[in-house]
Amino acid sequence: MQLDIASRHATLEPTLERRTHEIAERLGRLGPRALQGTAVFDTVAGLPWVELRVHCSGGATLIATATADDHRTALDVVDRKMRRQLRRTNTRPRAARHATAT
Repeated sequence: MQLDIASRHATLEPTLERRTHEIAERLGRLGPRALQGTAVFDTVAGLPWVELRVHCSGGATLIATATADDHRTALDVVDRKMRRQLRRTNTRPRAARHATAT
């Protein structure tokens, strides 16, 4: 999965950037439909905030956000939220495109 990382109102440490790429790599393997991701690191009201957007094939966009004491903890929370969403989209039965008339 291709990943873009942005940082607003905060400096991003190289270790956090590497961790973000590792998480995106694992999420890409979990959801074969995941094509591209965007991670945004910000400080909102003095608290570290992380948003992860994953664009999947079929036009779906999954979004997970979290606020925590530090960016690494917020990233871990976002990872758990996104895993849940990807598992749910992969196991959810798709609606029939053409219903049969009875």
